[in-house]
Amino acid sequence: MSGGVLELAWRRYTTQLERRPLVTKSVTAGTMAGLSDLLAQRLTASAGSTFNWRRTLAIALYGGLWAGPASHYWQAFLEKLFPNKKDPLRSLKKVAVDQLTFGPFVNALFMSYMSAVVEGRSLAATRAKVSHEFTAVQARSWRVWPLASFVSQQYVPLQLRVLWLNCVAFLWSTFLILRSSGVASRPALLAAAVKLKRCLLLACFGLVWYGPSNHAWQAVLTRLFPPPATRSALHATWRLLQRVGLDQLVYAPVNNCLMIFYVALVADQRGFAAARAKAVAELPGVQARGWRVWPLIQLVNQSLIPLELRVLCNNACAVAWTSFVILRAQRGAALRKLPVYSLSTWQLTDKAS
Repeated sequence: MSGGVLELAWRRYTTQLERRPLVTKSVTAGTMAGLSDLLAQRLTASAGSTFNWRRTLAIALYGGLWAGPASHYWQAFLEKLFPNKKDPLRSLKKVAVDQLTFGPFVNALFMSYMSAVVEGRSLAATRAKVSHEFTAVQARSWRVWPLASFVSQQYVPLQLRVLWLNCVAFLWSTFLILRSSGVASRPALLAAAVKLKRCLLLACFGLVWYGPSNHAWQAVLTRLFPPPATRSALHATWRLLQRVGLDQLVYAPVNNCLMIFYVALVADQRGFAAARAKAVAELPGVQARGWRVWPLIQLVNQSLIPLELRVLCNNACAVAWTSFVILRAQRGAALRKLPVYSLSTWQLTDKAS
């Protein structure tokens, strides 16, 4: 992207964020809100239908006049409310305040605006519609926004948080618009939304848990079992086996259990008890398969890969492994017929587990 149009556009955008933060964030929010409505209309369009530009303009005005400025001042307020940057719970505290106060208020306000201004309902009809649908919308919101808010507070610089939240809101506003229009239950749209939400939730799992925990774990292993001071091959081999053994007996089962539980609870929307039961039932089979592959991967990783590249190596191998765990969580015993790696030949075989 160096020297290209995208780099130039991004540099100018960040410059405007520094010079005119409120105006830039407002324009961004209005543009994203308008695009979300255009997407929603495109998804719900029938043959011969035309775009409702008045509705798009009304929603863009909502984003530009309210959502953008409100998010700008709200993020600044959260920074002042929790000024101690050394507090390890600072991000979680901000997320809790955000999701228990600002989030529900914004959802209720947007639903009211859609009903009263965009759709032209009466005040009584708007109140009835919001009262009827708010609980379901807010429940769905808490499946998405706490993770998005945590990523924003933990990893995104303050000046870019509104932009990040606008990107998430683009998808969320599209859902709210579809729900307000009464078409969010169409089978094709619902299936597409479920798949998209699933991808985002799994990406959040990797971003919030797997990446940071893997980074910290590799550092822990290096501190617990540092390279031997002597050049003895026996000592070096023993340290290597200690690191791999601890990794496979501690971190690997914990990570697999969390992955199965997360997929069941968050992505598949099972209850807590059902997700826990599924994790307990599935973990032995998943871990047994993991021990056919990961010990050898970790032997190579710990012995040949530099420390700063070990997480990248694990991520590359985890792409295939995570796909397997997700499929296992979805299909259960049907995966026993899938090919597995034979560590003796490094070739795919059709052995049953």
